[in-house]
Amino acid sequence: MHRRPMKKLPYFFTQLRDVKSDGIPDPATLARPGTKWRIEFLGPPLTVDQ
Repeated sequence: MHRRPMKKLPYFFTQLRDVKSDGIPDPATLARPGTKWRIEFLGPPLTVDQ
């Protein structure tokens, strides 16, 4: 079976657009697309000090 993940990728990010409120991710809102797409969000992205 061949999967086409790139075809559904824009839809995935559309579901994430309402996750942040004032720059702070809402855990409940973040969990909904995570559950649907079977992924786990471990936390905010890491930054690299320059």
